Amino acid sequence: MGLEMVAIIPARFDSSRLPGKLLLKLEGKSILQRVYESALQCSVLDKVFIATDSELIFDHATEFGAECFLSKLKHESGTDRIAELAETLSDTKFIINLQGDEPFINPKHIEILCDSIRFNQTDIATLAVRIQNSEGIDNPNVVKIVTSLTNQALYFSRASIPYLREKNTESPNFEWLKHIGIYAFKHEVLLKLAKSKPTALEGFEKLEQLRWLQHGYHIQVGLVDAHGIGIDTERDYLDAINYAKENRL
Repeated sequence: MGLEMVAIIPARFDSSRLPGKLLLKLEGKSILQRVYESALQCSVLDKVFIATDSELIFDHATEFGAECFLSKLKHESGTDRIAELAETLSDTKFIINLQGDEPFINPKHIEILCDSIRFNQTDIATLAVRIQNSEGIDNPNVVKIVTSLTNQALYFSRASIPYLREKNTESPNFEWLKHIGIYAFKHEVLLKLAKSKPTALEGFEKLEQLRWLQHGYHIQVGLVDAHGIGIDTERDYLDAINYAKENRL
């Protein structure tokens, strides 16, 4: 009998802005170990794997007891990396892509992601959180989503979407959404995405999910109440150290 929900954490060593970041420690545990242990706390996941191109990460992951897969060195994205492992999991219904640089990910949020694909007619699911201040709306490093009335993604952008034309009027009754880059895929959809051709919109915004929309796939968006610290830079890492200490994590 096959598994329903399998999570894979793509763990590349050579991050462009902070190489080796997944091995950095937060209160005695690596960033990667914290993500893995958070995933294990999600009761709806049947299995959790790590997929990496690095023998250093592979050795580290096996030391803390993770099931780890050594992937090819060259992949265009984390999605392609998990698809390589997913090809060997042919009897799995859904594949969950968790980011290796989200050390404070909430297991309940992973469950919301899983429910979003289990209980909706969709190919893919992802998460979003309400943007709390206007700086996030205009920040190109914050990816925004607009959705349908049934919470299907209509578009993702680094730009401020929707654009507020009447800026001097009273704020509209609308909540801007920040994308959280974790995904749930139907198994067969993931394998097709890995073989799909890049599109112009993906190239313009450097957002692979735009390729999926342009190829006609449906993306359901689950809403969560908060989002932890993703670690892309040294500044993010220092913030994460302080957060872990303050919250005794």
